[in-house]
Amino acid sequence: MPDIPAKSKFQPWPEDAPVFPAETTTQTVRVGGKFGTSFSPPVALKRSSTKLIGLYESGFAGATFQPDLKAAMLDEEQARSGYRTFSDVAHANKFADSFAGKLVVPYIWEIIFWPGCLPGAAQERGDCVSHAASGAQRTTIAGDIAAMLPDQASGKFEWIPTVDPIGIRNGVTSSEFQYWFRGYNGDGWDCPTSAQVSLKYGCALRNKFGPIDLTDYSGSLAGRYGARRPPQEIIDIGAPHKLHGVVDANTFEELRDACGSLRGINTCGGQGWSSKRDQYGFSRRTTSWSHGFKVSAADDRPKIKKIFGQPLLLGNNNWGVWNSGSRDIFESAEEVPAIQALVNAVCGYHVDLVACDVVNPKTGNLMIPPGCWWGLWSDFKNRDYSVYAGIQGWNRPLLKDYGNTFLG
Repeated sequence: MPDIPAKSKFQPWPEDAPVFPAETTTQTVRVGGKFGTSFSPPVALKRSSTKLIGLYESGFAGATFQPDLKAAMLDEEQARSGYRTFSDVAHANKFADSFAGKLVVPYIWEIIFWPGCLPGAAQERGDCVSHAASGAQRTTIAGDIAAMLPDQASGKFEWIPTVDPIGIRNGVTSSEFQYWFRGYNGDGWDCPTSAQVSLKYGCALRNKFGPIDLTDYSGSLAGRYGARRPPQEIIDIGAPHKLHGVVDANTFEELRDACGSLRGINTCGGQGWSSKRDQYGFSRRTTSWSHGFKVSAADDRPKIKKIFGQPLLLGNNNWGVWNSGSRDIFESAEEVPAIQALVNAVCGYHVDLVACDVVNPKTGNLMIPPGCWWGLWSDFKNRDYSVYAGIQGWNRPLLKDYGNTFLG
């Protein structure tokens, strides 16, 4: 059983906790058009309030674990698709271990399709799990776009949906929409149930829908519904973007292969990390958070395992620019030509990876997004993970391999 926050260790999120407005930072982001065709002027990024982060540091639970709900979700998925774990998916589709020894960074597709979308909105209340879910949705949708597949239900091809520039800066997919289906008014949720919302109600893009404005994240807006069910006009918003499966993952190999096949991953657990990254972009586990976020990459390269003694996972937090330090991916400049070729092939013309904040112009290395950090697999391994299928369910081909590509 995963090491999920226990009642003896963490306390329920305080019922009287206010919404904590995010704090403005000195760092900026430029939102671009599709493939970075045009960019808006720089806009200041935000970070979650130190008071909000302090509640996590003090032992209050934003993430819970409901083993019965998790088991029921997996029973439903197994009955629907025949799969229960991502190992089942990878072996059945004959790509298990295809990404062994590689660096796999699916978040790059999110940045290319919606430049400026990361780190996304900074949490203002204990709604971390809904941010993790909406982030995993974004990864899976980007993977479907890169694969250029039709939806298994509608038959329509998934191409880059138009999102308001403010909506892009806030992460493309709405966490509030997810949170409205938790079924109660308090804060804190569980990852498996949040994943199921993607199947039943779909994903809401950060646009305006009549009187409903989802472009700019708001902690107050996130609390509008809970015990009170959202009205039908809101329920209908997510219907065009339903995902079609969610399975469990328990091993590094499963998570690495999920990243390599461009699947979104949300994770809940009790581990916390330093806000300082070293020269490798690595952060030590230093504290405990009852917290949900998404996993955005895996590094299984021999050179990394020689340094750290094991592979790494990339945590992608929901706190905006909450951490600092190097964003360079160690000795990754040699990989850039392969990824440039793949991106150009998918997009149809040359994409400026420097302008999209994917490549560091000074070092030539790839960069992790703001708000992210590399952590040891041994520090990640006892968390709970849910892997999302896309519009074609689990039947998605891998992208063409241009050399030693790590994007799929």
